[in-house]
Amino acid sequence: MFLLFFTFGCNENKNVQPDSINEIIDSMNSETIKPYNTYRLLCFVNDYNSNQYSKAIIPVLDTLQLNYFGKFTIEIIDTDSNPEFIDSFNIKFAPHIVIMNSNDSIVFSRTGYDPYFKLIKALKRENLID
Repeated sequence: MFLLFFTFGCNENKNVQPDSINEIIDSMNSETIKPYNTYRLLCFVNDYNSNQYSKAIIPVLDTLQLNYFGKFTIEIIDTDSNPEFIDSFNIKFAPHIVIMNSNDSIVFSRTGYDPYFKLIKALKRENLID
């Protein structure tokens, strides 16, 4: 039905609209500049109008972005409109969160809705945030 795409944070060159974290890294001299966004967070939702958990995860991600500004690039993807992601990321239920590092390796994957405090606890346990 729809694809929501939110990119939060910034990079040093405001004229560049990178499609991925790898483009940011490739465009920088890695010896002098570190990428501003460390992780790419993909949140897969489905049946957005009737799935209460897909709706409820959005404010949780907004709060995460506010409290850890620059740490994540957040993308919201509707699997109803983009079914190719279901097999690619082994999605069984929504919402489903996948966090990838700058090499596009999956470092965190979690299915289901978690309130903010529970998600933060899980991210801290995985050493993704301080």
